Amino acid sequence: YQTDIISSNITFIYLYGINIVNYLIYIIKLINKEIPITMSIPLRIYQNIKFILPISIIMIIISPLTCKIIFNNPDYSIYFVMTNILAIFILLYDITNENIKNNKVLLISLFSGIIAKIILIVPLINSFYRMGSNLIYGDILSTILGMFLSVIINYIYIRNKTKVKEKYFEKILDIIYSNIILSIILILLEFIIPIDTNNYFKSLGLLIIYLFVGITIIKIRNKKIINI
Repeated sequence: YQTDIISSNITFIYLYGINIVNYLIYIIKLINKEIPITMSIPLRIYQNIKFILPISIIMIIISPLTCKIIFNNPDYSIYFVMTNILAIFILLYDITNENIKNNKVLLISLFSGIIAKIILIVPLINSFYRMGSNLIYGDILSTILGMFLSVIINYIYIRNKTKVKEKYFEKILDIIYSNIILSIILILLEFIIPIDTNNYFKSLGLLIIYLFVGITIIKIRNKKIINI
């Protein structure tokens, strides 16, 4: 393995990428701070996912522009894409973790996720290596799977403890549908206004345009839901 490449990738992801998505998660929590504390955990998860999914999609689409403006290296955009996906699971873990008062369950959840990552990390890294892809993908994917296991354990405990039986299948489908539309619009926008990272100031202008279009679509969608 090329040590210099791996070390630079790990530095970018865990010292820059994760910090950036942590700010994203902080903004999501700030937006949802008015959610009643009495709201059930499944509904709280739904409300937060409704916000973070479209924002993550926008951040993924504009990742080359973001990396050009912040790091002057658009090649890092693929890692920024993966950290934005990881942000969804970090938020889910935070929500479920914050609402469990049982230390035993928290420890079981934590160590189950860590053990899952330890077991999966080497096979996944080797798999990506054999496919000719960057080894860091295996590391991030093992983190996502380990965190997802912890979220499942937390969620099962919360459901059994609170006896909540709410069904969100249709609402989740609605979120997926609206975000597919958002993705298609932003991808089509790339054909009309191509993402160009050759010039810093042009990248900044394109970033503003894509953010404006994405946020406008989200506002129109939310307004439509409220009216319904």
